[in-house]
Amino acid sequence: RWAKTPRAQQDGDNGAWLEECAVRMLCVLSLDRFGDFVSDQVVAPVRETCAQVLGVVVRHLPESSLGRLVHVLGRMQASKEWEVKHGGALGLKYLLLVRREAVLA
Repeated sequence: RWAKTPRAQQDGDNGAWLEECAVRMLCVLSLDRFGDFVSDQVVAPVRETCAQVLGVVVRHLPESSLGRLVHVLGRMQASKEWEVKHGGALGLKYLLLVRREAVLA
């Protein structure tokens, strides 16, 4: 925090930065198509890591942004492409681990 910047402005800037991080994580979750097929399972290390980062960001995300994030992850679940569905499921998994009140959003 900067001493000469008002707290309200700092909080707004912080919220905007966290929102931008969440948007970028959603982009990666939606666009990543890499899947490493191991035996009869698929490992998606990029989506998994990105979803974990999203979980950390969500912990500090302003309440006003939470509903929009849940909405986008839900829309990802409706996709016809399994990689996008998987990214949405991973995002919801880590979101709900951190912010259980998101179910009500």
